[in-house]
Amino acid sequence: MKRQQPIEHDWRIRELQAAFDGGKIPKLSLKTFAKANRVSPKWLGRLFKRATGASFCEYARGARMQVAQSLLLRSDMSVKQVALTLGYRDTGNFCHDFKRYYGVTPRTMAVTTGKTGHGVDGMLSASRAQTELTGTESAG
Repeated sequence: MKRQQPIEHDWRIRELQAAFDGGKIPKLSLKTFAKANRVSPKWLGRLFKRATGASFCEYARGARMQVAQSLLLRSDMSVKQVALTLGYRDTGNFCHDFKRYYGVTPRTMAVTTGKTGHGVDGMLSASRAQTELTGTESAG
């Protein structure tokens, strides 16, 4: 009798997790992956949940939110740019998901963690732009 590997060692689960880690988040869908591997999306979804403890959608949302947080805090991308990068068509949906995951809006997180100047909206404030362009504070 052939001994089965634990579910978390199934190559399909490892491949899905690697895709999330590799940044393929916007293009990855359970249905597409299942079809390419000739398995039922429903079966693969159940296998994924048993292996990871999260549904495919929950896992994908968590991975997206982690990438979103990183982009917001470590880049000059606007909230809209981050949303589009992660495959959201609507910034409102992105902000809703972000707030549900972290408890604060993307803008609030960026501001409260000290990201100012190049701000969350991707634009410099007028006074900050003046300072950076000329090296002097603007009067006023």
